[in-house]
This record gives sequence, structure tokens and C-alpha cells, in this order.
Amino acid sequence: MKKIVNPAHSKNAASSMIRLLLWVLVMSAAVTAISWPAFRHPFDVDSVHYIDMAEGRVHTVTKPFSGRIFHPLLAGTLARLTRLSIHQCFVALGICALVTLLVGMSYIARTLGSQELVVLASMFTPLLAGLAGQYYLPDLLYAALAALFFLFMGRERLWLAAAMLFLLYATRESALLLGITVALVGAYTSRWRMVFATVAVSCLGIMASRWASSLGQPNIHSVSDSAYLVGKVVYNFAKNVLGIKLWTNTLAAKMAGTFPEAPQWKVAIPNGLGLGGIHEVGLYALAPEYPVKTLAALLTTFGALPLVLVMGLARGARSMLRRWKEQPMVLGALVYGGAAFVLGTSVGASVERLVGYGWPAFWIAVPVLLQECHRLEGPVLGRFLGYHAAICWGPFIMEEVGVRQPALMVGSVGLALALYVCVGVELRRLGVAGQTDTASPRDVIDRPCT
Repeated sequence: MKKIVNPAHSKNAASSMIRLLLWVLVMSAAVTAISWPAFRHPFDVDSVHYIDMAEGRVHTVTKPFSGRIFHPLLAGTLARLTRLSIHQCFVALGICALVTLLVGMSYIARTLGSQELVVLASMFTPLLAGLAGQYYLPDLLYAALAALFFLFMGRERLWLAAAMLFLLYATRESALLLGITVALVGAYTSRWRMVFATVAVSCLGIMASRWASSLGQPNIHSVSDSAYLVGKVVYNFAKNVLGIKLWTNTLAAKMAGTFPEAPQWKVAIPNGLGLGGIHEVGLYALAPEYPVKTLAALLTTFGALPLVLVMGLARGARSMLRRWKEQPMVLGALVYGGAAFVLGTSVGASVERLVGYGWPAFWIAVPVLLQECHRLEGPVLGRFLGYHAAICWGPFIMEEVGVRQPALMVGSVGLALALYVCVGVELRRLGVAGQTDTASPRDVIDRPCT
């Protein structure tokens, strides 16, 4: 039988697609415009490693950078196939990744029944502009591939999701956390094909990443990969969370500008501990400004969305897990994003950028939570997005008008906390207004957000 196509439905679908593409183009243009100074003047010190790999000098690059081969490989291949410079190729890849991320997130929102424009509006933050501006780094490409991964996962295109996961391993080692959390979510939801595919692809991805790493130089401490990872977490946790700046002889040798003076205290490391070139460790200085900077990043990177998540978990984390058991993509985004958000404080120096890896929790899971619990509409939605934008853009604006450290970080934290109170009052008022006194005990148990 010939399928009858409803012309009105086709017209509405086309109109919706055009509106979506227009929003994506407008957002891409706005983000690119804000990032344009960085497009002309790359500022991240790690950029040189990716340029070297793109130009075929992977043998000069140290771990872990040498394992992040996919992004510079794309740029280098594009440069060889065209007359574009390496710089132009990285810019082109950055713009393509930005558009892919926005389109992927729009389709995810549509799949989940979230409000697409609310999701896109919540994404318009300095984090997105920063990712676009740091176009030599693999972070934006990683985000675009992760968006495709979650999109395919949500639509149960398992092997397409597996292909994206493999590319994520070749882009950045952060994919290991994604692989672990997705496998755990698959086991929790009894989706064993997902578990098998994730474990299999993770093994292949780890092998490919290690092979790429072997083409370059050892890490700056000449220790094993596992020891390097543990030491990196300890060092950055001590500095970013505790305000204690640690020291090793290898750091002092490789980063003389960061450690120009002798440490306040040091001790020799006994031989035979397998710590490579590390022979001395010590305390370099107390740095209380770093915890304040970390707190500011946690409070402002995703605007009002962390508060929405905390309020949802406080209402009933067990209920949330039960509700989302049939939506493994949302559950995976929540678990992976939440873990990445917290670990971002302790896995590197660029806390603002690293906590940004938690975006799946806030741009995928939290909009679902808002839809379930609060149904923001009209003036309430406008006020919520206004608070959200002020929290995100407040530090950016203060810096642009000349506010400097430490006043910038203190002001950012103070502004965020004040606006969090406003958001909390607004959401609690919505919750009270939405409750009824006639609900049965069983309704209260099953109600998503009470």
C-alpha cells in the first residue's frame, strides 16, 4: 500500500528544520565572533604539541599529548589535500565541530522532548566560546563527537555510537571515563549488548591510543602511564582544591618559569620506587587563590544548571535513577557528566576548561529534569535564562571592564551565590505551586519531583 504523506506535517517538519538551522547558524556566528580574538591569537601553551603532530613531528611530542592523535591528524590531512595552512585547517575544523555540536544537541533535545531553544540558550556560555577559541586543542572536537555518541546511543544506533566512542579514544584519554560509565549504565539497565560493545571498543581505543603515544616521547617525569595519571591527580587536587602547590625536581627542570625558586621543603625519594626521573618531592608554596578559582569555575561554568541538578538529586536521587532506567542515554550523560565535572578540578591546570567536560550532565540530563519537574514557561522561563546568563557571563564581563584578580574571582563567587538564591526561590515557588493536596500516597511515591 502506498504511504500517504500529510502535506501539513511535511510543511511543519520543514519549517521546524529551517528554524533549527537558523538558530544554529546564529549561535555559531555569535560564538565565533566572541572567540575571534583567540582565533587570531592562540593562547593555550599546549597548542604547540598539536601543531607539531599536525605537521608530522609526533616523535617530538611527549605523553599524554602524543596519544591525542585524531584531531591533529585531521588537520594535517586537510592541509595536505588543500592549499590551506595548518592554522586555517584547525580553524575550519573548529567551526565544523561547533556546528556539529549544536546540531547534535538540537537533535538530542528533540529526541528527549526537551525544549530545543532552551537547550541552545543554556549552551550559549563563555565555555562554548572558549572551546571555539582554543581551536588547536581537541576539546571542541571531543565535545562534537561526544554529542554524536549520545545522539546515536539515544536512538539505539549501537554500532554508530561505538564508532564515535573509538574516535573519542583517539581524540583524548577522557574517553576512558566515558567508556567506564556507559558500561556501568548498560549493566544497571540490563542492556548487555551496550556493555559488550562499549568494553570491546574501549579495549581497541586504549590500544590505538597507546600505539599513538609510543610514537612520541615519554612524559616529563619518565614514569609509567598509570603512575603519571595518579601523580597528576594528586598534584592538581592539592593545588586546585587544597591550595597547596607541590614540587618535584622534574617539574622544576621542565617548567623553570613556574618554579623559579627553591621549594620551601623537600625530601629525597628512595631508589627502586619506579618513579622514573623523580628523585625529590616537596612543598613549593601555599596558594589559596587556586581553590577560590576552582569554586568560581564550579559555580559559573554552567550557570544555574548545577543548582537545578542538586535540587533534583536532593528531592530523590533514587527516584531519578528509577525514572531514567529506560533512558540509558540520559542516565549515561548524567553519570559521565557529573563525574567529569567533579574530576575536572583535579586532572589539570585549566580548571575552567576541564570542568567543562561535564557538559553532558547539564546540557542533556538537566533539561530533561527541568521538563519533568518545573515546566518553565513564559516570564518564569525568561527570568530563569536571565539568571543563568548572568551567572555564566558575569565573570567574563567583569574581566572585560577591567576587574582583576583576586577581586574577579571573589566577585564571581559572590554574584553566583546571590543569583543561585534567586533561582532556588523561583524553582521552589514553582514546585509548591505545582503540588496538589489530593494526591494519593501511591501518587506521591511515583511523582518525579516532590
